[in-house]
Amino acid sequence: MLRKAGLLIITSFLCTHGHAADEVPAAGTADQELTELVALYIGTYLSQPDEGARDARPILMRVVAVDPPAGHGWALYSEMRHDGIDGDIYRQNLLVFDETPGRTGNTMTSLGFSDRQAAAALIDNPKLVAAGQLATVPALGPGCTMSFRREGNGFFGRIDPQTCVITGKRGDARHIEAQTLLRRDAIEQLERGYGDDGQLLFGNRDGVRYVWPRIDMTEARPAGGEPQP
Repeated sequence: MLRKAGLLIITSFLCTHGHAADEVPAAGTADQELTELVALYIGTYLSQPDEGARDARPILMRVVAVDPPAGHGWALYSEMRHDGIDGDIYRQNLLVFDETPGRTGNTMTSLGFSDRQAAAALIDNPKLVAAGQLATVPALGPGCTMSFRREGNGFFGRIDPQTCVITGKRGDARHIEAQTLLRRDAIEQLERGYGDDGQLLFGNRDGVRYVWPRIDMTEARPAGGEPQP
C-alpha cells in the first residue's frame, strides 16, 4: 500500500504562485501540482439552499483523504448529503489519480461503491478501501477521466463530452461534460449531458457552475495519517 510521507496543510499551498491558466505543466511538476490539488480538494463545503440538487435543499460536501487502493499514492472520498451530516446521501465517489512517472498533467477517475451505507464509514475509517472491505464500481466509462490544469491559485478540471459517452436508460448515447473548479474558498461544479446531435439533455443551459463555499479550513493529511497541530 502506497502512502505519502510527511504532513501537508492546505494553507501552505494557498500562497504558492501558479502557472498561467493555459500553461501545460512540465514533466516533473505534475507530482508537485497533484499534491497541491489534493490538499486544496480536502475540506467541508455547504451549498446555498437555492443551489441544492433537490427541492432547493442545501448540500453538504465532505472530501477526506483515505488509504489508497493498490497502485495509487492518493485517494479521496467525496460525499454529498442533503441538508447536513445526517441527511440522506446524494452522491459518493472514490477519487483516484493517474500518477504515471513523467506525465505532463493530472487526471482523475471517479469510482462508485456497491454498498453506499458501508462506504459512508470512510469519513471516520480511511482504511476500508485499501483493506479490501469496500467494493468499487466504475462511475462512468473509460473516456470519462477529468483532466486538470492550474487556474490562478486553484485548479480547473473538465471531462470532455467528446470522449465521455454513456448509454442512457432508453439505450440512447449521452455525451457527458463535467467541470470542477477548486478555489481557495469554494468548489464549483457543473454537469451537463448532450445527445449525439449536440442537443442539451440535462444540466445548466447557461453554463453557470454550482458553488459549494468552504465552511472550514480542514488540514490535508496523508492517507491514514494525523493532521499536523
